Amino acid sequence: MLDVEELTFYLFNLIEKFYTAKSRKSVYNMTEETIENLVSCDRCSIFYFNEKERTLDLKMGTNLEKGDISLSVQKGVIGFCWRSSNSLIVNTPQDHPEFFSEIDERSNYQTQNLMCAIIHSPERPIGVIETLNSKKGAFTKQNLECLKLIGLILGIGLEKFNRSSIGETESNLLSFEENKFEFSDLNVKKQKELLERALISVALNKCSGNKTKAAELLGLSGEGLRKALIRNKAA
Repeated sequence: MLDVEELTFYLFNLIEKFYTAKSRKSVYNMTEETIENLVSCDRCSIFYFNEKERTLDLKMGTNLEKGDISLSVQKGVIGFCWRSSNSLIVNTPQDHPEFFSEIDERSNYQTQNLMCAIIHSPERPIGVIETLNSKKGAFTKQNLECLKLIGLILGIGLEKFNRSSIGETESNLLSFEENKFEFSDLNVKKQKELLERALISVALNKCSGNKTKAAELLGLSGEGLRKALIRNKAA
């Protein structure tokens, strides 16, 4: 079982890599590597919501190519995850009413268990992460909590490219209001503190400890960063 320090280490490294990423593809690849190490799964896939077509389109998947899968939001466990905005574990997928076996047949793969989590930018949900077949027998609640956090970090990483492509500045990376990020579990506060702490650490490290520059990087005022540091010191 991962402790807080180990989880923070993984998140710290993923966020740090995102700051230097040059393309969405590199963000996807970094995320895949982190998920497979942190969650210990056989495969993982990243789906992006296509608003025009109302589909979830594959952007990255283990042993799959971009575009191999495009699934209506009305189909599959990932579609259910998207429609309900609920991350979930399914350890007996064949018994789940939303399981879409056609994808297994198409990819010549057998799904034994799976997890899905929403990819959430600071402003909106933008996709779904799916993991397949735990290497430890079954996915756990802790695995799902890790995947949720990765979904938040991935959303931040992708939003960086979405905003830069339309000439906007990077969004506030510390936007963790309850109405933006909703979790069903009791340790919501701890999750947000952990992610905020990792983000601040990366920003300060990247800016050689310069708090003014770190605040700018995070999309905060100097006072906003000061309050964030106080919160994390007290946590």
